[in-house]
Amino acid sequence: MIQSIACGTLVITKEGFRPVEDILVGDIIYDRNGKETKVTHVGESFNKPLYRITCTDGSTLDVSEDHLNIVQRRTQNRKHENYWKEHVLTTKEIVDGGVVYNRKITSHTPKGYECKWYIPLISNAIEFPEREMIIEPYTLGALLGDGNFDPTTGMATISGHENDLPEILSHFPYKYQTVFRDKRNPHTLSTRVLGLGKLVKWYLGTPKHVDKYIPNDILFGSKVQRIACLQGLMDTDGTISPSGNYSFCSVSEALAKGVQHIIKSLGGFASVSRFENGYLGGYRVHTNLRDINPFRLKRKANLWQPNKDFKSGDRVGIVSIELIELKNCRCLEVDSDTQSFITENIFVTHSNTIE
Repeated sequence: MIQSIACGTLVITKEGFRPVEDILVGDIIYDRNGKETKVTHVGESFNKPLYRITCTDGSTLDVSEDHLNIVQRRTQNRKHENYWKEHVLTTKEIVDGGVVYNRKITSHTPKGYECKWYIPLISNAIEFPEREMIIEPYTLGALLGDGNFDPTTGMATISGHENDLPEILSHFPYKYQTVFRDKRNPHTLSTRVLGLGKLVKWYLGTPKHVDKYIPNDILFGSKVQRIACLQGLMDTDGTISPSGNYSFCSVSEALAKGVQHIIKSLGGFASVSRFENGYLGGYRVHTNLRDINPFRLKRKANLWQPNKDFKSGDRVGIVSIELIELKNCRCLEVDSDTQSFITENIFVTHSNTIE
């Protein structure tokens, strides 16, 4: 069977994102278990009508009607016990059978529907190789969260609550200047981190708050490196409630989406939403991790609890499948036993099968 995804779709490789049309036989990409898998076949490009699959976490994938999709659906056994059953269906089969259950608008179903089909999350953190880091990952995360960069020198200044900043600084492998108290807010402390100016200018380009982003070296760094950066980000711009619900906020959309990428690459759930606040507004990353504490700061880390039972399990619901324009497509086949590979947004999809 020949099925395909849209050219321009980014596939996750050892080196980072690469458009599907640039993938070659022998390239190493990743399957749904976070393991390396080799590309064994690449189909020719051809035009086809495409459908856009959109999920509850905002992730999308443009595929042909004959593309095979790995989907899960809640069902019942003879004892009327709920369980999840996995299927491999073409896009057309899902559309023809109904993408969602239509429901009355209630507090339980405020949008008037319930998801029928779900895309599985990856089962394990993606095993990217360890990379040489320009700036230590936790420090980088904390600076991206609560740091400022001098546009001329690149000097990094970090601020934080008087109860938090000393502990955050204790995780920095860099020296810093005398800590001083903010004149406008007596509970806020600040200091300048030494020795990073030139590195910041070369590595990040001294972005303003709205332009902050996570470099690809971190996005595709090892599991340990990604967790360290995430902890720096969450210790500064992350929050956690007494009940254990946690999220990340930023005025930078790119930074929020980078956090989403890291969390999903670790096997977690993460969605990004926009909020307004009378100033610049911002982006909130709603997240959940099974067994990785995203905090180092003790007051936050102590509130976090492992979550083996997401709201819908280890999966995200499909909210729509809509016909879009004709596009060039390409199919891939991999040697993974799972017959799967991962695209941008950590979207799990089925590989091509040659008959």
